[in-house]
Amino acid sequence: MIGSLRGTLLDRDRTERLWRALGFADVDDDAVVFTDADVEALESAIDRCEAELEPLRSFVLPGGSQAASALHVARTIVRRAERLTVALRQEEPERVGAGSLVYLNRLSDLLFVLSRVANEDGA
Repeated sequence: MIGSLRGTLLDRDRTERLWRALGFADVDDDAVVFTDADVEALESAIDRCEAELEPLRSFVLPGGSQAASALHVARTIVRRAERLTVALRQEEPERVGAGSLVYLNRLSDLLFVLSRVANEDGA
């Protein structure tokens, strides 16, 4: 399942924008724009993963397999980035588009669902 998401989520343009947004690449401008298509790609991946999972009936504690644990850690980092982005948007709204907040929120949700997939697969 995770491997099949690569073509959708990891195209070159999306990957480059994500790296730029995270500050890991030199950029000519300060603005990184996440589009509706970027958010839709995450939502599509979430939907595909959830289609293979049983509905949640209880609270999920982080952990499980090594892969799932790593995905939970990644999710906490994305959630922290989301909180920092909210703070930056309040101070400098011209530098942070609303799409960035939606994208980070959906990315966090995808990492949560992927951790469930990893635990289900025993990865």
